[in-house]
Amino acid sequence: NPSTMSKPPGYTHVVEATGPGRIVYIAGQLGLTVDGKLAGRPGDFRAQATQAFENLKNALAAVGAGFEHVVKLNNYLTNIRAQLPLYRDVRDGYVSTAHPPASTRWR
Repeated sequence: NPSTMSKPPGYTHVVEATGPGRIVYIAGQLGLTVDGKLAGRPGDFRAQATQAFENLKNALAAVGAGFEHVVKLNNYLTNIRAQLPLYRDVRDGYVSTAHPPASTRWR
């Protein structure tokens, strides 16, 4: 777990598997700051989504990678109609919009 991210209970944020190739799994990226507090005000989805992508950026940096190396994103939204446009706006500030990673959304 990178020191730039909050310590999760019961799982690891970043796991690397090697041989014959290299693959890195990143899990559990929430809108939590490094001290484990929810980003923004309660209900501020944009602040929380931005923090989740900052956490993902930190996790990638910890293994020498960047968003250009991400091949798939799974997203879990509680209100897809309200949150999806905000999520896409935040996401597009981090990933290539010309060549975005595959994506799955759940509600």
